Amino acid sequence: MQKSTPKIILLDAQAIIDLHSWTLWKRLTHNCEVGVSSIIRQESRFYKNAQGHKLPIDLQPDIEASKVLQIEVASEKMKALVKKLNPAFLPALDEGELEAIAFLFGLEPKDPYYFCTADGLAIKCLGALGLRNRSLSLEELFKQLRITYFLPPKYSKAFFDKMLQEGFRDGHLYLRRE
Repeated sequence: MQKSTPKIILLDAQAIIDLHSWTLWKRLTHNCEVGVSSIIRQESRFYKNAQGHKLPIDLQPDIEASKVLQIEVASEKMKALVKKLNPAFLPALDEGELEAIAFLFGLEPKDPYYFCTADGLAIKCLGALGLRNRSLSLEELFKQLRITYFLPPKYSKAFFDKMLQEGFRDGHLYLRRE
């Protein structure tokens, strides 16, 4: 079946974990291309099923089947992003999200990558860096893919847009002063 969106969606670890626990992972990877960075892959080790049992997440079979694209981020890109961000803000930003944002940072407009996260600080960082057009909420993605599921508020478009706007408005708090 042809993928319904030309985008490649970079998911944060929490989204990957939640998609597994909601049993929506296979449906998502069947309907769109998913990318995962090495750090996010390491952070996405297990989930709890509906019965509360801890189950492993193994993305390797999906990578081998080309359902998930392994994203590599050059250390120079990480360094360039870190130099741009306010040092006081950096410790609070998750390493996996930092890696995904570094990957997005400086991409060409034609590159099809979009970051999907529910972490407010990461979303604010996207707004401060002007990466609004490189990101989307899980609710927006589900709507595009015609997946119906009652999502927690942190995955809503309203929350995502609010955090993006705060990051854009308060960019001086998140970016290094030059």
